[in-house]
Amino acid sequence: MPSLSVVIAGGVRLPGVIERARARQRRRREALALVAAGIAATATALAAGAGGHARPPGASRAPAAALTRRMAAGRDVAQLSLPEPAGVILVARISAPLGVRASVDARLPGVGGYRAAFGTAADGANPSCADRAGIATCTTAFEWCPLSAGTWHLRLVKFGGPAAAVRVDFEVGRRPAA
Repeated sequence: MPSLSVVIAGGVRLPGVIERARARQRRRREALALVAAGIAATATALAAGAGGHARPPGASRAPAAALTRRMAAGRDVAQLSLPEPAGVILVARISAPLGVRASVDARLPGVGGYRAAFGTAADGANPSCADRAGIATCTTAFEWCPLSAGTWHLRLVKFGGPAAAVRVDFEVGRRPAA
C-alpha cells in the first residue's frame, strides 16, 4: 500500500501522515528495545549477585541484619522492627523455599513515607532471584537515596503455600566509596 506524501517543486519529498506514523513507531520500538536491554542487563547482574549474597564494592563487611521467621502454612504475616543508622539501603534481600511467594514492605516512618518493597515469585519468574539448593534468594537494588537513622518497620507477607522459614536481609549504612 503506497503511503501518502507530497512532492513540491524541485523534487523535495515531504513525508505524509502514514510515513510520519511509521517513523514514530520505529523510534518507539527502538527506544523500547534499548530499555529492555538495560533491564535485562540489570536483571542479569542482580541475579548473578543474588545467590552469593553479594555486597556493593567497598561496602562494610559486617553481616547484614538477617531476620528469619517461621511462617505458617497458607497466608501468614509477620511484623518486624529494625533500627538502622543513617545512610543508604545496601542490602534488600529475601530468601524462601521455591514455590513460596513472599514479599517485604519496609517503611521508615517520618521520612516522607519512604517505602522499599521486594519479594519472591512462586513460579521462579523474578529475574532478580537465584535458585540455590531449593531456596529462591531474591535481591533488589535500590537507588542510593540518603535516609535518616530510624527504626524501619518491615511487614513480611507469605501469600500461600506450605509452612516455611523466610529470611529477610536488610541493611542500611554508609554509601561505599566510588
